[in-house]
Formats: sequence, C-alpha cells, structure tokens
Amino acid sequence: MAMLWGQKNPMSGLEAKFSTYHCVAVALIDGLAGQSQFTNNRLLDKEVKSLREKVNLIERSGIRRDEAIIEVKLANGKAIKEHVKHVIGSPSNPLSDGDLKDKFQKTAGSSLPNDKINRLTDLIWNLEKHSDLREIIYNIIP
Repeated sequence: MAMLWGQKNPMSGLEAKFSTYHCVAVALIDGLAGQSQFTNNRLLDKEVKSLREKVNLIERSGIRRDEAIIEVKLANGKAIKEHVKHVIGSPSNPLSDGDLKDKFQKTAGSSLPNDKINRLTDLIWNLEKHSDLREIIYNIIP
C-alpha cells in the first residue's frame, strides 16, 4: 500500500487526512475524525501513534470506494465488527443540511471570525436569492 492513504506514519496533519491508519486510530480514540484530529499535535500524540501502529488494512475485491468493514479485536479476545455500506458524505449517504453547515462552520473557523462565518453561511445557504456574488467575496476577504 504505497499510496498516501496507506501511510502508517504520516509526517504532517495534511498527510494524516489521507492516512487510513490515522483516520481509524483517531476515530476509535476520539469518536470522530474532524478538523481537530488532523493537527500536527494530534498526529504526534503517543496514544494515537500507538494505536495507529496496531491498525492493519486489508484490501478486498468487491468492496466499493464508499464502503468499509472494520473489525476491532479487544485485549480480552472479543472482536467487534461494523460494516458501513456507504460512508457519510458519499452520494448514497449524503451529509444532512445540518451536518454540512456544521462542517463548513468548523472548517472555516480556523480562518475566519465567527461573525463572518455566520454571515457567509447564511449567504451561501441562500445563494439563489443573491444577484451579486461580490457580497459573498467581500465576506471572505478580511
């Protein structure tokens, strides 16, 4: 697995976004894989690094690009298995309007102040009501 998604030890937060090993580790530890799970600090966290080393990827024919099967083997020998037929955000399982808005606001939060994020969210969500896109552009530029 020489592709980026197969890097067991990504070297930056950006590389971590494309490392299935990292995504699985932070999702199991944190319960999600959002913006804060892909910082350089989270990448270097000892618990995350340790669990990332224990993740094994197995390619299987017949598995769709938006499908995943995960099996977690616990220390007591018990195994927990989950089959996701269509990951969240895929065409067959799109984000809800609320999830999409929340994701945008969290992502934009690293670059813009809250008042601009809220205004921009409203402008974009109601794009068809605006005849002049300059209002959106001017809300992005600090």
